[in-house]
Amino acid sequence: LNHVVGKLVKNSNYSLIYSCSYLFVFKKAPNITSLNEKPLPLQEYFSFEGNIDYNLMPGLSIVSFEMPKEVAKGNNFTLKTVYKKLENTSIDSFILYTSFKHIDSGKLYQIANLPSFGIKPLSEWSEGNYYEENNSFVLPQKLPIGKYNVFIGATNNLKTYNIYVSDITLK
Repeated sequence: LNHVVGKLVKNSNYSLIYSCSYLFVFKKAPNITSLNEKPLPLQEYFSFEGNIDYNLMPGLSIVSFEMPKEVAKGNNFTLKTVYKKLENTSIDSFILYTSFKHIDSGKLYQIANLPSFGIKPLSEWSEGNYYEENNSFVLPQKLPIGKYNVFIGATNNLKTYNIYVSDITLK
């Protein structure tokens, strides 16, 4: 499945219009972030200057994170996360995802991270290298407006790890 999703992410004739959990909806339309204009949404680096050091799980740290503070309903926004794959650990069976927890209601909404799911899964990440993942999200129209806590998580269905990274306001 991840190879099919990866082909759509890389195809400049399709754009992401909806994503929730493991559901990704693409529209056959020119992609405003086509590969001719921007690099792939998952890039590998040998060195990177991070501004944070959050241990997400054994074997994986978050070294940089960027996201808008507010977004309008139905609008596309980008979450940029840079990870470092640590040495001598296995993260092969894990997938990354992002969770949005509504502060008032406590309801949780999760989306699989498309670049590391569809382009280069964690099983192919090299030890000691950095991975910049640019997630393009469109939160569903049905979500209530308000403030959300944002978490980055990793799971293999036996173990799950989550770490709080920021807040976002949905207007």
